[in-house]
Amino acid sequence: MSAGHSERTPRLEANGAAAGAGAAGGQPAAAPGGTRAAAERGSEGAPGGDAGGAARGEPSREQRLAAAFVPPMPGVLEAAPRTGRRRLLITGISGGLGKVVFRQLRERKHDVDIVGLARSPLHDVFRGEVEMHVVDLTQNRAEDVFREGEFDTVVHLAFEDDPRRPAAERYKGNVIGTMRLLDWCARYAVRKVVVATSAMVYGAHPDNPTLIDEDMPTRADQNWSMLRDLVEADRYVVAWMWKYPEVETTLLRPVHVLGPTVASAFQFYLTRPLVPVIAGFDPMTQVVHEQDVARAVVLAVDSEAWGVFNIVGPGALPVQEILEQIGAEVAPLSTTAVRALFHALWRLKLVPLSPHLVDFLRYPLVVSGDKAEQQLGYRPRIPLADTLASVRWR
Repeated sequence: MSAGHSERTPRLEANGAAAGAGAAGGQPAAAPGGTRAAAERGSEGAPGGDAGGAARGEPSREQRLAAAFVPPMPGVLEAAPRTGRRRLLITGISGGLGKVVFRQLRERKHDVDIVGLARSPLHDVFRGEVEMHVVDLTQNRAEDVFREGEFDTVVHLAFEDDPRRPAAERYKGNVIGTMRLLDWCARYAVRKVVVATSAMVYGAHPDNPTLIDEDMPTRADQNWSMLRDLVEADRYVVAWMWKYPEVETTLLRPVHVLGPTVASAFQFYLTRPLVPVIAGFDPMTQVVHEQDVARAVVLAVDSEAWGVFNIVGPGALPVQEILEQIGAEVAPLSTTAVRALFHALWRLKLVPLSPHLVDFLRYPLVVSGDKAEQQLGYRPRIPLADTLASVRWR
């Protein structure tokens, strides 16, 4: 048993876990927020909860829905009090954001032992400082990492949109992998869980409000597999955190992430020699630097904040102004032409331009970062000009 962990005892099933699952399709009714202590008090202050039922100690309708959506875990363990060094697992550590988070966390050698888990090896000059496990979350031996790891904290970043992998395999990794990981976190008494999905789960719609907060339903277009996987995984995390309020769970939804290390569909779109735009549309959008997102992850690791948090950059700009600032040449096309182009490129499995991006080039998606600033202490540090400069001429 590693340092900083005392002997664990069986944990009783958490009662009164409030719900994030709505009546239709497992849609979370509202985003949770606050601290673990607040969560353990039941649905007091919980959006969509039954305050009267909570006062009587009875589970609300939303609580019962969450319990049905996320099945109980047999044989779970009770987390030991946190003392001394922490063992911290980063899934997806070999990916762009995973590497940036690792480099920020490795500076804290005095209190964190970092363990990595990914489908491919970590290529980094500091890889010798990581206990690395090359395994897919969908493989049975991935559970051995949890069984033997005695992790205090898990950071889940293992989401991918590689068009070269079949949609069924991406679904297994993004959704089933997330479900399995959270099940293991409950079973093996992980104290803190941080998951990063994307603000794209809110969707780009003509009726979007000027500023979207964390209570907004996740209603992104699910006709396309990459976005559908992200929404399903995000909804599962929300329901799971209500089911297990004793686990400090933080779900981060960053806006479009840019930087020299990360790779995403939106960044790929911005950095083409000739960029198609939709004639007559120029929606407001937000970008954030990879270093700021990694810092938000680190703040979440250290915080007792519990719930969903939007992670924003310094302001919003129209898409075509972003393209102008990075020096891109644009080609105005019709919506039909851009969608057909993206669809053809996606089907050829050559580039990560999913047709779901078309909606984000037509309609605005601007989210509020107030909650993250108030409860996580997060504010973006890297100016917008520097964020855009980090991908210029790529």
